[in-house]
Amino acid sequence: MTPYTLTADERELLISLTDAETDLCVTSSSPVWTRRLEKLARDLNIEVIHLNEHTIRCYVPRACLTLRLPPKPRHLTDDQRQAASQRMKTMRTTQRAPVAPSDAASSR
Repeated sequence: MTPYTLTADERELLISLTDAETDLCVTSSSPVWTRRLEKLARDLNIEVIHLNEHTIRCYVPRACLTLRLPPKPRHLTDDQRQAASQRMKTMRTTQRAPVAPSDAASSR
């Protein structure tokens, strides 16, 4: 395989769908999305079509596509942030202190 030569502007992910089709046509020339798409295709046992050295295409079920709103930002006061920090510290210390088998047997 030759070195990857596409620029950031040339690397793309295209998702095509029409009302008449039941599957999404996904084409990728981005290395990150290509790896994700190949893994999805393996998991779903779907054929991957290599269009050229850097671009692949496959047809995946519509159920694989979800569109979500980004999470809402949390606006905390300094007191709320401090309280949350303290709760996390308490949770971490209680999780790190496993009960030794001899301690558990003696407490019965």
